[in-house]
Amino acid sequence: MILIRLPFGSLQDVDKVSFDSFKDGDRTSFNSVHDVDNVSFDNVQDVDKASFDLVRDVDKASVDSLQDVNKASFDSVQNVNKASSDTVQDVQKASFDIEHNVDKVSFDSEQDVDKASFDSEQDVDKASFDSFDSLQDVYTAFFGSLQDVDKVSFDSLKDVDRTYSNIVEDVDKVSLDSE
Repeated sequence: MILIRLPFGSLQDVDKVSFDSFKDGDRTSFNSVHDVDNVSFDNVQDVDKASFDLVRDVDKASVDSLQDVNKASFDSVQNVNKASSDTVQDVQKASFDIEHNVDKVSFDSEQDVDKASFDSEQDVDKASFDSFDSLQDVYTAFFGSLQDVDKVSFDSLKDVDRTYSNIVEDVDKVSLDSE
């Protein structure tokens, strides 16, 4: 069997014998193929008209359906936009309130820290001043001790010097006497 594509896209089976007899000049087979072609053409026209009507009906139904969907979609989008706008406003208000509270707590905390820092600095300054007084007392005692040590050392040196002078005088005297 050979498949031959006829006009308007219809496919027809033609037997090889009919095709061979058409080649040999047998017109009966040509007429039968021609008749099949005419019937196929009429069928294609009927199918095309029915298809066209069906496509037109489907297209109209699709347009109507799309219009309904678009209207419902538009209404839905408007509702969503209003709800989201309300939600955004609520979130912005809550965010502002939170930010205001955070700023207030932060400001109060900064004031508390500043006051504590100032009090701490005053305590440190007072402790430093007290420590300086104590250090002055230590230096005074140290220098007083040094002066006492110096006085004792000086007195001891004077005694040693006097004793040495006396010894030297005695030695000189003894030496003079012995001479």
